[in-house]
Amino acid sequence: MFPKQTRISFVVRSSSFFYFFFIFLKPAKNVHYIYSQSIVYAMEEEIGHVEHYFTHVGVAAIGITNGTLKVGDTIRIKGSTTDFQQTIDSMEIDRKKIDQAGVGASVGIKVTERVREHDTVYVIRE
Repeated sequence: MFPKQTRISFVVRSSSFFYFFFIFLKPAKNVHYIYSQSIVYAMEEEIGHVEHYFTHVGVAAIGITNGTLKVGDTIRIKGSTTDFQQTIDSMEIDRKKIDQAGVGASVGIKVTERVREHDTVYVIRE
């Protein structure tokens, strides 16, 4: 449809501010984000879903369905009313700290914002 080097740009107006978004068409597996006119190249991979949120301590129980999750990874939690990113500082399974978790594990992660059950969790790979 478009040559590999074609650039498409468009403008979205939101509450009297103009945000410029650019989409660069490149080979598959590259997802490009733009935050306030700076380009960040990143790839999101769905890793699991929020199983439960403990409001009194601000911890999300996340069930991992794909891949692995490590301390230091940047995750994005997205749902109908939730959308934020954060770096994982620590993870626990049954009150024991772990460095890495794989498919089938249910881990507890301290989150910076409220999440809801069934929100999708993505790991961001740069």
